[in-house]
Amino acid sequence: MSQGMRSTSALVGILLFSGVCLAQSNPWNGSWKLDEKTVQYEGYEFKMAVEGQTVTSTIGGEAQPGIVCDGAPHPLTKTVARTCSLTPDGMEATVMRDGVKSSTMVMTVNANEVSRKITYYPKDEPSYSITSIATRIGPGTGLTGTWKSTSVNESLEEPMTIAVHGDSIDFKETDQQKPTTLKLDGTPFSLGGTSAVSAKLEGSNTLKITYLSGGKPTRENTFILSADGKSIMETDVTPAPAPSTTKMTLNKM
Repeated sequence: MSQGMRSTSALVGILLFSGVCLAQSNPWNGSWKLDEKTVQYEGYEFKMAVEGQTVTSTIGGEAQPGIVCDGAPHPLTKTVARTCSLTPDGMEATVMRDGVKSSTMVMTVNANEVSRKITYYPKDEPSYSITSIATRIGPGTGLTGTWKSTSVNESLEEPMTIAVHGDSIDFKETDQQKPTTLKLDGTPFSLGGTSAVSAKLEGSNTLKITYLSGGKPTRENTFILSADGKSIMETDVTPAPAPSTTKMTLNKM
């Protein structure tokens, strides 16, 4: 499920009227609601360690940049800075972009379970959060140890909407406020910076939505439409170094 497509698509006048007509005839078109009972998640393993005021992590055998948690802002880019602090049961961090709060993160350890809640504050849109849970699978205390991600939940779960218009699609996932218009031939659409998304219709019943960063896939969602057009099976795959797979069913509203 997407955490980044934030753009507007609109059809006016006769184009809007035509779009409504198409929506009635194309089996993909309409609103689709997630059936939460069908969600199956297979997460990844990672290691964390606290060394002084720095939190280090290794995911998929790849060491990640350490996070300095001394309560002071540290630049990530020319316009982005992160402030992190250790707490008695975990850590907290705030990311500022151009002097405006972009996101916050709270990681809390409770016995052999760690919860990480990231809240995003997109411009001109409501804030939303993503909470992930991981279970300790090796020795360790506090944040230090080996963990396996076991669940991911988003606070924003609106219906997914699809509207196919000839060779393009207006697409909005369940964690988005507005649809994005994409070509159905796999042409990437820029989301800003090095981020992009593409859509490709393979046959009549398979739609692939791919998220990219720097031209490399960071997530691929495969949607398979049922023969009766009443449900969609979604498989969401995130590649290494943090591989995970989520499967779910969405039903037509």
